[in-house]
Amino acid sequence: MRIKSFTAPSMAEAMVLVKEALGEDAIIVSTREQEGAFRVTAALDDGGDDGYEVGPDLSDPGALRDAEELADYEDEEDDEETVDLDNMLLTPDSLPDTDDEAAYGDDDDEEAEPRRDVAESRPVPDWAKPQGEPEFVHQLADSSYSLLIDHGTPRRLAHAIGDHIDEELGLVRDRQEMEPGILEALAHGIRRQFSFQTPAELWTERPLLMVGPHGSGKTLALAKMAARAVLRGVKPVVITTDVVRAGAIEQLAAFTRIMDIELKTADEPHSLHQLIDELPEGRHQVLIDTAAVNPFDQEAVDLLGEMVSQAKAEPLIVLAAGTDAVEAGTIATSLRAIGARHLIATRLDAATRFGSLLAAADLGRLHFSYLGRSTSVTAGLQEAQPETLAELLAAKGGLSR
Repeated sequence: MRIKSFTAPSMAEAMVLVKEALGEDAIIVSTREQEGAFRVTAALDDGGDDGYEVGPDLSDPGALRDAEELADYEDEEDDEETVDLDNMLLTPDSLPDTDDEAAYGDDDDEEAEPRRDVAESRPVPDWAKPQGEPEFVHQLADSSYSLLIDHGTPRRLAHAIGDHIDEELGLVRDRQEMEPGILEALAHGIRRQFSFQTPAELWTERPLLMVGPHGSGKTLALAKMAARAVLRGVKPVVITTDVVRAGAIEQLAAFTRIMDIELKTADEPHSLHQLIDELPEGRHQVLIDTAAVNPFDQEAVDLLGEMVSQAKAEPLIVLAAGTDAVEAGTIATSLRAIGARHLIATRLDAATRFGSLLAAADLGRLHFSYLGRSTSVTAGLQEAQPETLAELLAAKGGLSR
């Protein structure tokens, strides 16, 4: 079994090096971006006797990480190959796909998924393991990685969170003189990887405008935010631009009547601007519901962007749990282009896999803001925090400590 790492300016070029050095049968152990370059660790079962009885089990997260560490050690004696762009001719046929789906890995792509039929893990010598961190840190990182993969988290993102756990938990243990559990490990990794913005920071004089695909729960999220404002003694201005879909106005009106709030409508960007411009002077909390947007329909996205511009609004992406990770990332990236910077995650009570939400926040560079766990307006929205997400992931994974 040969394990080797390759570094190149781009993922495509690194994959070319793997193919040239190890051939078509190479097993991709991991990929990562590192200091402006892309690094691929690959393995090849050459059938030879290398002095060990068994080879690495790449289906085991712990063995997979150890294989990468062993490749790091071996690369100290055998320098990693780099791309000589002046002497290498790259053709379109020689380059792998580099779109979002390829970057995050496709479950149907046998090359991208570690092989499951390799023999038991080859022991990694003590001298090849990194020093200075207690073993439980690596075990927690591996357990967290496995849990994230079970949630459908893209492998690259799960690996990044695991790396954060490796880096942070040794220091945490020194400060607290105790070994952290899986919840604390996940919370540390999530805190390092993502950003969070509290509700207090969102309640500004700018209108808040809900955006998202069909069925994401925008109207319910807006109703919950309106109820929150009423409980704080503020009567918000509620506007909907979803005037075409049958029953859309009636659905939101059912909520606003209970709270004694007048529902206003605007059918296009200019009329939305006029509604907001005609508000009496003073501070107003304006909440705007919009029609579901197809992120693949650029004309629809552009129209939504014009709504945001005319209203001078802060768009909030509302995304339901259980979405495919690549789709969620695409939606987040598309809506980020019209100014969306915050994520409201909904339907957490009706899903068991939450990797898509992590993918959306990662690819869209979004702040986690609110979590919706119930269809009841009175239940409200929960403030998103690293500890809250960690508890959610661990609970659905059957873990609590």
